[in-house]
Amino acid sequence: MQKVAQIIPHKKLPRSMHYFDYSIPKNLELVPGQIVNVPFKKSEMLGIVHSLKDKSEFKYIKEVISLEPKIKSLVPYQLEFINWFSQNYYYSKGSTLDLLLPHMPKRKVKVVDKKLEIPVSELKENQEVKDLAEKISKSKTRNFLLFPFDINLKRCLYLNLIQDIVAQERQILILFPQVYKVHEFYAHLSPELRKQTAVLTSDLYTSKARYFTAWQKIKSGESKIILGTRSAVFAPLSKLGTIILDDAHSDDYKQWDQNPRYETQKVVQKIQEITNCKLILSSLTPRVEDSYLAKEQDYKYISLGKKTASEIKIIDLKREREKSFTYLSDDLLNSIKIANKSLLIVNKLGEYSYFFCEDCGFEATCPECKLPLTVENNQLSCYRCGIKQSVYLNCPKCRSVKLKKLGIGLQQIKEQLRNVLGAEVCDLTQDENSSTAKILISTGQQIKTKHFQNLELLAFVYIDSLAYLADFNSNFKLYSFQQELIHRAVGAKVIVQTCFPENLAFQSLNQGYDYFYKQEIDSRKTFGYPPFATLIKLFFDHHDKTVCEREGSNFHKQINSLITQNKGKISEPYLHYRQKVRKRFRCQMAIFLPELDLSVENEILAQVTEHWTIDKSPIDLL
Repeated sequence: MQKVAQIIPHKKLPRSMHYFDYSIPKNLELVPGQIVNVPFKKSEMLGIVHSLKDKSEFKYIKEVISLEPKIKSLVPYQLEFINWFSQNYYYSKGSTLDLLLPHMPKRKVKVVDKKLEIPVSELKENQEVKDLAEKISKSKTRNFLLFPFDINLKRCLYLNLIQDIVAQERQILILFPQVYKVHEFYAHLSPELRKQTAVLTSDLYTSKARYFTAWQKIKSGESKIILGTRSAVFAPLSKLGTIILDDAHSDDYKQWDQNPRYETQKVVQKIQEITNCKLILSSLTPRVEDSYLAKEQDYKYISLGKKTASEIKIIDLKREREKSFTYLSDDLLNSIKIANKSLLIVNKLGEYSYFFCEDCGFEATCPECKLPLTVENNQLSCYRCGIKQSVYLNCPKCRSVKLKKLGIGLQQIKEQLRNVLGAEVCDLTQDENSSTAKILISTGQQIKTKHFQNLELLAFVYIDSLAYLADFNSNFKLYSFQQELIHRAVGAKVIVQTCFPENLAFQSLNQGYDYFYKQEIDSRKTFGYPPFATLIKLFFDHHDKTVCEREGSNFHKQINSLITQNKGKISEPYLHYRQKVRKRFRCQMAIFLPELDLSVENEILAQVTEHWTIDKSPIDLL
């Protein structure tokens, strides 16, 4: 009989710590995957049995206390998942377990979920969609790439797939990039389906009791429909039949601001591989990596609805500004005059984007974020942290009076429209009432959650700052951003003003996604970017800039030769574009590794100390 169990504790630990040896009491029979109570330091906590062995190399080990009656065990696939996730994202097994297990409430609490009392919003039945859902359910194909050109048809398809899955006594997991989209879809579920639905969003995690109740219902199979944002991927899906990743291109599926820095797309693909469930990636503009994978693994392509061809006009601002120095072209002004309702997109808030000295080059930046301060109402302000200060009369560096405002901001465009057209402009960034306004103006970020009806004109006044970011993924982000808004403004005339009409993201608007993908994938192959290499960003934080730079230089020397030996590339250490992140300086390095065996990749990154953060497949290199 095996007398020693290797236990993964339910605790966040350094990435090199995985499991601890415990002796097994005579009255217990343990198997891998079981949840047990174990002593840990001076307290007691949950742990999972990872494996069993005859003896430990340690002379003195503690004893397992008992089985945990409330949770009992993990879902079968989750033990293999822990091993993969820990290895792939350089995260300890105990920390990974913390993602999978709920924190049990200390006392019994009656759970009443008032937030989800949303009125039912019915969708029209569609026989074509119903037949498509049946084909997907019965198909032997496991992987699908869905292009949903009609949002209502997409929701109908999801509902029909839900009904098929529920009838089979299986579970369906539908992930959305933002919380509001979860609630939007929840509104379309009938009262009968809502009884079988668990919603896992960030507002649920504030209550241990609410989360634990939902977790239990999912594990038991009582909840067959699971809706949530990216963290819902860690739910105990005991009867998993299908996973749907809605708007699969969204950056919100990347956990970029805290550990573990995982990609939801990679995680669901692994779960699908282990469980053999169906996987549907739904997106109008799939990520380049996802499209490449789909072609390599023979995904089945599905188009839903008809693509509505909008009239898209690209205006070269360089030529327009030769006539007059303005960001409002004649074509744009004439189109605004004709349209009953227009929406204008400007990428920057304020009147001007930059404030600088012509003599010494000083640029006004936020003391906290290190981002350029925008100019509005004779004040300098930071859009990120809200800091405001008066405009400088003299340069603080050289005392020159040659201070200049540069760039374009939303407020400037707003004032120009009022002066030229004599019309009122509704600023959506200020939550102004848009019901009667003919001209709407906003940044791209501010309208993510808004819906518009009867738009006759969608104009990207100036978004060039997104075109040439120091990031391998900038083309895709810009193209996807435009297409998302164009799709929501069905039937509207589209005007794009740019100084770089030759940019692929602008060229592809009239050519379509296939054209964009072919050009972009060829470029990435040439330069060795993902999906032809694994991209890893390392960064080190410190309150002292000198220490930060010295650590970066020393570590680069240490790891450079090992990476080049394996035909990889590593950038020189560089400071984050904001320099300070959360009031600490941040030194970064980007590593490009060719398609290597994971063990070789692990050997390289084993050199990375705990002081450095590993971000595999980051959303950018900024």
